[in-house]
Amino acid sequence: MEDVKSALISHYRLTEDFSMTPHEGGFLSTNYLIKGARRIYFLKGYRFDEREKIAEIHRIKFFFHSQGLPVVLPLETSDGNTFITVKGKHYAIFPYIEGRHHNRGSIPPRAIENLARLLADMHKAGALCDFEVKSGFKDKGAQTFMEIGNKIKKIIECKKDKNAFDLLALEHLELKLDFARTDHIPAESFFTEKPILLHGDFQEQNIFFDNGDGILGVFDFEQAHRGSRSYELWRSADLMFLNGNFTRKGINDVILYMRTYNIHNPIGKADLVAGLEIHYRKIARSLWIEQEHYLKGSNRVDVFLENRHTCLLYLLKHKDALLREIVLGVYGA
Repeated sequence: MEDVKSALISHYRLTEDFSMTPHEGGFLSTNYLIKGARRIYFLKGYRFDEREKIAEIHRIKFFFHSQGLPVVLPLETSDGNTFITVKGKHYAIFPYIEGRHHNRGSIPPRAIENLARLLADMHKAGALCDFEVKSGFKDKGAQTFMEIGNKIKKIIECKKDKNAFDLLALEHLELKLDFARTDHIPAESFFTEKPILLHGDFQEQNIFFDNGDGILGVFDFEQAHRGSRSYELWRSADLMFLNGNFTRKGINDVILYMRTYNIHNPIGKADLVAGLEIHYRKIARSLWIEQEHYLKGSNRVDVFLENRHTCLLYLLKHKDALLREIVLGVYGA
């Protein structure tokens, strides 16, 4: 890391002695805390190789900040840029935020309401974005999905000593392949509103709270894209309040979250219904975890497999009943 330290001194004019320690969190990026005698910074090491991608992410951050949202912005370098490149890897320094995170599945009501208001405001702002941003998830199509899925399935089946992850991955993969054989409707066909700029990974670990559950800042826009706001509403609710466990408390939290969102940025029943259909199909047609593990040799996202499996199993059986309950809770009879 000496090359990175030298670049930081050169481009950010860090004159005091400082240390760099790995920072936990982030499944695909490598991050550090920079600690000096007087200040602490957060150094993000981006997982993307293309400079244009980092520039787009930062442009999106500054856009949302310009709309009055509490986005944590990167610091400028001495030459007016917002990131540096060292040996082909890209890094940016952010101010260190003295905030806290809530644990998934146990977020208190005031924090839920503030999360909903923030997402509602982000979506209002995202509808005003007038510059080009790459689209998000694209359905691979049934044939391509089946080809990749069957390739991974064969890799697992050929393993002589399958561990618990292999067995769960095989079960999950067979479930998705069965779905692909019978349901050919692409997720994009359920879009009921014009695509807007989305955060892309709106969830509690990307939000800083103060001690009163007010929101200090939002970060991590690496998955920002244009898409359906109702999809992002469902995805964020699933991750933060259900997380693969469809408990009574979790469903009540989803209702509070969506009801609050609807107050601040009204969304129609048909749009809410469409959002769940999109979310459901994106889970059923995603091979992200399997590709990372079996085709790229990385186990950094293995932790998500059990959650996505239990979620898909539940939605395959209870999606319509869940939808009726959420709609009733949000809009009333």
